[in-house]
Amino acid sequence: MRNSVSRTSKARREWVPTRRCPCGGRFFHDVQPYSNHGVFFGHYVFWTCDKCGETVVPPSDSETLDQVAKAKGLYGLEAAAPPIRCT
Repeated sequence: MRNSVSRTSKARREWVPTRRCPCGGRFFHDVQPYSNHGVFFGHYVFWTCDKCGETVVPPSDSETLDQVAKAKGLYGLEAAAPPIRCT
């Protein structure tokens, strides 16, 4: 997930103290909407890089998103999709 423009102002950012982005930037907490396969899950806190805009799911919320996906019947749909063939 990429987010080039964050809605969180620089003055109000809460930085993630122990993690750095591979580009060298710092992650900050950013609340964003999340959807999977077109189904809206809600707004969650993500880590967003202040340099490149990369958005990462924090480890603490990863399990929560998996549980919501299982409850909605969306868990494992990527594995069930047939491979795409280019001709």
